[in-house]
This record gives sequence, C-alpha cells and structure tokens, in this order.
Amino acid sequence: DVLGKPRRVVVAAFLASVTGCKNGFEIPIWNPFAKPSPSLQSSGEGYVQPNAPPAPRTEEFGWDQPLKKVGAAVSAPFRKAGGSEPKVSKESDATSLASNNVPGPGIHVDLAKMEEKAGHTEMAIKQYRLALEADENNLPALLGLARLYDRQSNYEEAIDLYRRAATAHPDDAAALNDLGLCYARAGKLTDSLNSLQRAVALEPNKVLYRNNLATVLVETGRSQEAYRTLRPAHGDAIAHYNVGFLLSKRGEKAEALEHFESASRLDPSFRQAQQWVEVLRNEAPTP
Repeated sequence: DVLGKPRRVVVAAFLASVTGCKNGFEIPIWNPFAKPSPSLQSSGEGYVQPNAPPAPRTEEFGWDQPLKKVGAAVSAPFRKAGGSEPKVSKESDATSLASNNVPGPGIHVDLAKMEEKAGHTEMAIKQYRLALEADENNLPALLGLARLYDRQSNYEEAIDLYRRAATAHPDDAAALNDLGLCYARAGKLTDSLNSLQRAVALEPNKVLYRNNLATVLVETGRSQEAYRTLRPAHGDAIAHYNVGFLLSKRGEKAEALEHFESASRLDPSFRQAQQWVEVLRNEAPTP
C-alpha cells in the first residue's frame, strides 16, 4: 500500500469449515462455524496481502491454542532451571511396568492426541475419558474430547464438554470461544453470542475472538455491533470492509454497499473496497 506495509485484512465467510469439523460447508478463511482441526493445530493470526478483485484472501481460520499452551507443560521435558533432566527411577516412573503408580491425565491426553493423529477415533476417546477419570476438570482433556465430538457433528456431547470446561475454568477465554463456535454450528446463535462476548471480555486484545463474535453478530442482523467489535482490532476502514463483506455474503447488498463506501472514503487507497463499491452500485452479482 502507500506506506509500503502489507494491509492486514480479515475476511469472514459463512461458507464453511476450515481447520476441523465438517458440517457440509466449503472451507473458508475465517469462519466461526469452522470446526476444530483433527490435528488440534491452530493457525496464526497474521493476514496476507489481499488479492483483488474484489474479496481479499487471508490465512485460514484456526482455533485457539488452549491445548498447545496447557499441554506444553505435559509433553516438555521436566528440567530444573539451569540444570539437567532429573533421573527417574522405575518406582517413580508411572509408565514403567515395575511401577504401581497411576498415570496422570497428561499422559492420557498425549496418547489421545497420538491416536487422533493416526485416525483412531475410538482409542482417542478412550484416552480422553481416562484422563478425565484421573482429573474430571482437566482442561486439555475436556477441550480435546469436545473438539473430537464437534468434528463428528455430535454437538450435544461437544457442548456439554465445552460447558464443563468453561465452568471449571471460568477465566479461560479459549473454552468460551470454542463453546461459542459450537453453539453457532448447532444453530444456537443467542447462546453463541453470549459465550463469544464473554471470551472477548476476558481477552479484549485477542483478534480471533473479535472476528468470531463479529461474524455471528452479522448473522443475527447486528451489523453495527459487529463493526464496533472489529474496529479496535482492525481500524475503521478494514472494520467497515469486513462487515460489508459479511453482509454481501448474506445478500444484503444495500447495507453492504454502505460499509464498502465508508471503507473507501476512510482509506482512498483501499482498492478492494472501491471495487466492491463499483460492483454493488452496478447491481452486478456479488462476487
């Protein structure tokens, strides 16, 4: 752009599911209805330079990283600061055949992830269940099993587990975000908004949560609230642009045009916004 820096544009589309559960949609870039990835890997939040015309391309939507953050302590070597890895005797090693110790939930969570990666769904479920038997409030196990059911479109089981996670860990915004997304896929948009709003309240600087909340707000006819939600994260012009894009996907071209015009007026160099204005003013089919 004029400043020589790549424009960061987030585009939301109600087409589908990218990293994770499938529910009949195609895969979009950023979508709160996207299901969690079987690999439980989350994508970054950086966005690439948009391609015209007229809708920009962004990196794929990814779920948040509660397992990556929490599970790291489980899978990483246990080392003292500045020291070497401590020796573990057979008696103290829970995985040793000579040990009478019961493996902790972290071991079962790690095994569940391995089974998921290998495509062994039933074995993964068994390992997650064993982790929850060891610790009924274990966050990685609750979210891991919830996402597994979520990918299977078993929303009832998934929502129950997400709610357990959010209740046991009320300060964990990722659990609320995931719960809100599952509610949205299940068609419970009011519940979805409530959960996503709580996630944003806990982590107002998390762009991903604002993106998800704004998308559901537009879906429920609250586009101005969606704009106010996106504005702190993306600025005025891009916030208008993204709301306009969401509205255009819903076929609400008149209101979409207003947002594209605002984006173009606020940033005259915003080529993609100008192209949308031209398209919608000519009443051509929405790209």
